[in-house]
Order: sequence, then C-alpha cells, then structure tokens
Amino acid sequence: MRDMSAKDWKRVHDTFLQAIDLPAASQGTFITDQLRDAPELAEYALRLLEARARGGDAHDIDDGDLTDSLIGSNLGTCAIKERIGEGSIGAVYLAEQEFLDRESNATGRRPVAIKVIKLGMDTRQIIGRFRHERSVLTKMNHPGIATVFDAGATADGRPYFVMEYFLGEPITRFADRRNLTIAERLKLFCDVCRAVEHAHRKLVIHRDLKPSNILVGEIDGRPTAKVIDFGIAK
Repeated sequence: MRDMSAKDWKRVHDTFLQAIDLPAASQGTFITDQLRDAPELAEYALRLLEARARGGDAHDIDDGDLTDSLIGSNLGTCAIKERIGEGSIGAVYLAEQEFLDRESNATGRRPVAIKVIKLGMDTRQIIGRFRHERSVLTKMNHPGIATVFDAGATADGRPYFVMEYFLGEPITRFADRRNLTIAERLKLFCDVCRAVEHAHRKLVIHRDLKPSNILVGEIDGRPTAKVIDFGIAK
C-alpha cells in the first residue's frame, strides 16, 4: 500500500495493537469490523497480522515509498551506511558512530543500529510510543538486551535512538542451521528467559516475543541471544 496519510497509519497501527491483545481466533474479525469503512486499511492491518503469525515483521510487507532513505547522511556522530530493517512505524539503519572510550579516553568508531520514525508516521501518539520504547530500553542493563547509546531528532524533527548493533539471525534459524542439540537449544532458551526476566523485574512486558525478535550470533565463539524490538512493550 502506498500514499497512506499519517491519520491512516494511526488507524492501522492502533487497530493492529488492539487486535494482538485478543485471542488469535478473534483478531482478524476485530480488524475487519474496526476498519469496515476502509477496506484498504483493513487489508494492510490483516497483512501485518499475517506477517506476525508467520514469525516475521511488518518489513515483510512492501511499503514502497513510505520509507525515506537516510543512507549517506549523518545523524549526530553517526554516519548512516544502509537500511537493515523496517517495521510499521520505523526503519532501522546500520551506521558508524564516533564515540569516546572512557577507559582509554580516546576516540573510537563502532557499528551501531539507529531506529528512526518513518516519514508520515510522526503523529503525537506514535512519537509518544517511539519515545516510550526508547525509555524502556534505557532502563535495561542486561547482555541479552540491546543497549541504547544515544538519542536525538532528524532535521525534519523525527526522533531516533542509537543502540548496540548485533549481527545475528532469528533463534530458530540459527539453531537449525547449526544443527544444535536439544541441550544446546535449551541453553539458548534459558539465556532468553534470563533477559525476559530482567525486563519483567523492570516492570516491562515485551508483548511480541517471536523468533524474529530474538537474535542469536556469536561473541567470542559463543552463541549469544539478544531480545530486540520493544516497540509495543507495556
């Protein structure tokens, strides 16, 4: 779908969030009823629901020109390299950040991920949700949850935050590709549980745990899991 207004996006987004709190059997009917007067919006919300059920994300859906490209520009101390992900309200970019290493007191560079609100999605409510996600992440201090380094706004006023870049893949894909044993899979699962428990101790419920939001990569030769995307957390 192309050329949706900010008001349309808000309706789709709000309806989708309400639907996923319902039993699975009722979600599609709820969306259809709520967006009965706007079949195209209902179709898009249903596709978001289908992508979620498949274990995918909203970026599985072609948003075409709805997402701008910041590639090649700078946001604060970050030089944006490429877009690596996309959700219903924001895009994620790989960037290189210049930072001060407090231990050596020397300037260094590191890869980071930057999450930015899409053009047309900068309504008051959505910006509030976005800032809420940033606030939630800044509460966390756990190796199984990505760290937030910085935050700011683009030249046109869209908020963004800079977080740890983690090169990983969905936990199920990692486990299958490496032919992990049951014991190895359970060890990864326990690591994820510890990260989720940390969030719960901070009074945060993720609400969207699925393989694509649990990435696994190798750090120092050891499989490491990280929980990502707290966009609809409570």
